[in-house]
Amino acid sequence: MDMGGGRLIRMMILVLVMVLVWKIWDYSSLPVLEPPSFNAEISKGISSSKLQSDQEQNSVLQAPVDEEHLLQETRPTTHKLENKSDKENKEEKQDRIQKGEGIVIKPVYKEKKLNDMGENSETMKIKSEKKEHEESRKLDKKTKKKEKKNEEKEIEKGQKEREVAVKPTMRIEIYYEVLCTDSRNFIMRQLTPAYEKLKDILQVGLVPYGKAETQEKNGKVTFDCQHGPRECEGNIVHACVTNIIKDEAKQIAIVHCMIDRNEQPMVVGKKCVEKHGEKWESISSCVTSDKGASILKHMGEMTHRLKPGVTFIPTITIDGSQEDQKHILLDFHKVLCKRYKGPRHPSC
Repeated sequence: MDMGGGRLIRMMILVLVMVLVWKIWDYSSLPVLEPPSFNAEISKGISSSKLQSDQEQNSVLQAPVDEEHLLQETRPTTHKLENKSDKENKEEKQDRIQKGEGIVIKPVYKEKKLNDMGENSETMKIKSEKKEHEESRKLDKKTKKKEKKNEEKEIEKGQKEREVAVKPTMRIEIYYEVLCTDSRNFIMRQLTPAYEKLKDILQVGLVPYGKAETQEKNGKVTFDCQHGPRECEGNIVHACVTNIIKDEAKQIAIVHCMIDRNEQPMVVGKKCVEKHGEKWESISSCVTSDKGASILKHMGEMTHRLKPGVTFIPTITIDGSQEDQKHILLDFHKVLCKRYKGPRHPSC
């Protein structure tokens, strides 16, 4: 039984081998087909029924087969498969998008975003530098403006110092009496006109005392004047004017006004002081108090210190010197121009 079974198996194997050999020989007799080229243009208008029929004919492996015809019929199948694959991929992609999958950030977009951020950063940096530059310019401008202002102040200061050095002033002191005719003539005809022309180089001090005498009894100061008590009263009014009113030009103008008619010192004093815009109350208070007597006493001390002593009223000193009194009384302006040590004055 075993022998019979083995013989049957060997017979079946032999038959299979013969069939296989016959098939191989049959296939080898078929023409060799080149693989289809996808670069050629795909034919149009091939129906799906014809494609199915051609596929069935190809499956039977009929011989002989036209190569070009087979190629043309094979290409639509490939194109259809590719279209189907693309369609399936597209549907799959849409499904993934609906499910929240497949959202891909393209590198190009990311790079562009990064570039935009870089550009923004660069722009901000440029704006910051520009702002700093503008602030620096503003500071520099302010500093330069301040420096220019300081330089102008220094120049102005230097000019003033040079003017002081170039235009020295002369110190003039007038020792006079309010009821003295010579004193009246000198103040009105010589002092006032000369001062109006040369006031920028003059410093004038008025000393209304003359040849009076000062007496003190029981702490009270009294005066004995050359032209009587009315002159002493007038001297005190003049002394208070020179002490209270600080404007030198106003002092000379008020004294000029009063000495023209000084017989009633308080009346004319009020009129002249108010005429030049000053308050008479402060002057009147000075005259009627001990302050007026104290000021006139000081004027007497100044007069008694003169060397040589007073022999004629008025006596005028120029920088402390009593020289050339005769010419001073006749032409004060001319003497001042002659004795001035600075550059020639325009009025000279």
